[in-house]
Amino acid sequence: MRMSAELTTASTSQGTDTALVDQICAAILRFVHDEGLAQGTRLTERALAERFKVSRSPVRRALQRLLDEGYVDRTETGRYQVATTPDLPTITAVEAGDDAYDRIVEDHLEGHLPDRVSESALARRYGLSRGQVNRLTRRISNEGWAVSLPGHGWEFLPVLKSMRSYQDSYRFRLMVEPRAILEPTFELNRAELIRRREEQQALVDGRVYDVSPSEIFELNTRLHGTIAECSGNSFIVESLDRINKLRRLIEYRQALNPDRAIVRCNEHVTLVGLLLADRRLDASDFLREHLTTVAAEKTT
Repeated sequence: MRMSAELTTASTSQGTDTALVDQICAAILRFVHDEGLAQGTRLTERALAERFKVSRSPVRRALQRLLDEGYVDRTETGRYQVATTPDLPTITAVEAGDDAYDRIVEDHLEGHLPDRVSESALARRYGLSRGQVNRLTRRISNEGWAVSLPGHGWEFLPVLKSMRSYQDSYRFRLMVEPRAILEPTFELNRAELIRRREEQQALVDGRVYDVSPSEIFELNTRLHGTIAECSGNSFIVESLDRINKLRRLIEYRQALNPDRAIVRCNEHVTLVGLLLADRRLDASDFLREHLTTVAAEKTT
């Protein structure tokens, strides 16, 4: 995969933020290699942020990660500089992160991975460097479907793997989410809902073609989670959060194609509009119909 000098800004959620930092790490290594930058060449957050068209915050985190992995170091005044020029195999391993992540997801869903696995076993199985394994396990941990064990091992947490359990999750959501809007403690968080609507509108306007299934999942669950939080019922919020963690991986497999995803994201925009207009009964009915049609589309 060839790294472009123009990287798109990703969502600020943990999972997608990690993916953006991964992308910037690979881009920095590619830049150092292609330009033949010598050891000791200064690397500044500002220049790199301008080059890759991102904010300085993810660049800062990328430089810190490359410092930890030995590709850059710091001067006595704390400035970043090139420590070593990476070779092409190293860059390829870094850029292969998303592909390896997808393979781990698929292998886990198919039962090809044990419940507990060491970092060295992951490195051997997927042909990855130690740094790449660290990035992948950090991302998986942030997404909540594996936890670190003492030493260098990881334990995968339970997730939905069968179509039956996936269908059950939608039936549960149908019982809970539309009713959450009608809770007597429901209080509209107008500012957050407007932000969620803007995110969904951006997908409708074409961003859906440029993002991964994992980012679409994050944006969609954030919308549904924001509505659940408005209910003021902690049991609703906690139960949906648990369901979302369980269904994350199977959702990647069942992801809609971009054209169909636009239709569903447009429904999200309409749903938020009903809530902002204080049409809660209509919004509840609309959400029930939305979940029913999405479930039918993804589980049949």
